[in-house]
Amino acid sequence: MTKLRYLLINVKSLRILFVVIIFIATVMCVIIWKNGWHQKFISASDFPFEVLGDYQTPITRVEILNWDFQGDDALQNNWNDSTWVLLVLGQSQAANHAQKMHQEIHPQIWNFYLADTFRIDTLNQIETAYVSNPKMVMAQDPLKGASGDFGSVWIPLAHRAIDSLEIISRVILVPLAQGGTVARSWLPGGILFENTRRSIAELKSKNIQIDQVIWHQGESDFVEKTNLETYYQQVRLIMVELNMQLPEVPIYLAISTYINTEEALMSKTPGVSLPLQQTQLRLINDLPFLHKGVVSDSLVDVNLNQLPALNVLRFDGIHFSEIGQDILVNRWWSTLWN
Repeated sequence: MTKLRYLLINVKSLRILFVVIIFIATVMCVIIWKNGWHQKFISASDFPFEVLGDYQTPITRVEILNWDFQGDDALQNNWNDSTWVLLVLGQSQAANHAQKMHQEIHPQIWNFYLADTFRIDTLNQIETAYVSNPKMVMAQDPLKGASGDFGSVWIPLAHRAIDSLEIISRVILVPLAQGGTVARSWLPGGILFENTRRSIAELKSKNIQIDQVIWHQGESDFVEKTNLETYYQQVRLIMVELNMQLPEVPIYLAISTYINTEEALMSKTPGVSLPLQQTQLRLINDLPFLHKGVVSDSLVDVNLNQLPALNVLRFDGIHFSEIGQDILVNRWWSTLWN
């Protein structure tokens, strides 16, 4: 009788253990399927760089740590022929400060950055930690290299390029924008321009050519009441130096001055600056390599001289909401690709 009871207890324990194992396996399968790990694998033959870890490891945010070129010239050329490389400069609207985050990884959308280069804490307060180690990761908001902990418009723009243009099979985003920066923060000789120059040089060293540049900046100079001629000369110098680094590469300058918060109202600088807009247009007209970018100042919720009541397009009164992001993606798409 004792042996029978012992046997029954063991059978019951095995059944419980079996149920627990099935439950754990089911949960793991759901997690794997939900994250798309069942189909996202990287091939060593796809990239001219050595990827961290086993090539058959499911992708979460794979980092290319070894920047030494791996592969023959044909592979290097194939990488460039079908790859669109976008360099993004400016302040928060070009960085990671928008409402919606895009965190689903696409195996052909990459994010280049110089690791641990610097950090900007407040307006013009730059804490330097200069270690320019070039890295590449699969793009995921918040994008590395730019400020902010939220979303951007660049990943959905990259998706649009891959889905709509047969000539593009991969995208490399180079986001360097830093929230709160004024034009003088980007002057040649400073750390922001040096970071830009080093990024360009590292990509060139691997024969990866930047195709287009976006400059989206101006709001902080409106708040700071930068002299218009000073602003013109500062941005002109930045653009000329960029053109020297990237000859024949088009630079798109956004018309961007909008600021509408309680602080802006207290400083009597709410809404947009028409004189600063005209200065930005003057730059575009004076420099042949500059092109007119999106007019982000047109994406506002209410009368320009009132505090936003319904933050439909700008979730915090300044930065773009999910709806605003979608509109901005469409406008940048039309601007860059007609």
